[in-house]
Amino acid sequence: MKYILYFSIFVFTLSLKQKLFAQDIEFQKKSLECDFENVIHFSIDESIIADFNGDGINDTAVFRKENKTSGIIIKHGQTEETVSLGFGKDFAHLTDFNWVDFWGLVKDSTTYEMVFNETDILGDTIISLKNPSIVVRKEEAGGGVITLKNGIYIWIHQSD
Repeated sequence: MKYILYFSIFVFTLSLKQKLFAQDIEFQKKSLECDFENVIHFSIDESIIADFNGDGINDTAVFRKENKTSGIIIKHGQTEETVSLGFGKDFAHLTDFNWVDFWGLVKDSTTYEMVFNETDILGDTIISLKNPSIVVRKEEAGGGVITLKNGIYIWIHQSD
């Protein structure tokens, strides 16, 4: 009888975790859909495949955690060049992506960027996106977009 009770508690807990996970995924998808017209949600352990550099050949982006830091590795399909963002090295104002909960692929032609001075938010501005781009987010906190501009990956800040 005791084992049946333990098994029942285990099944209930597993079912509850699955429901909460499904709710998190739906929240993540909806938060991306609020900011983008053409976006695909990915969990952090999934690779994103798209033509990030506009050469007509698909590239691959993976999210990696290494020791106490993390980052994004983009491998260009045609040249096999690898670009690492984060991993303790400066990328815009970031050095790692440990804070990221989920990410996605944005295929919109424009997005917004938050504009700041040293202490205040001044508003936002519209930024053109020439190629598919990567959006990274933390639930209920925001994030930004990573896109290629003039041959260099840049950060477009999208949170307060």
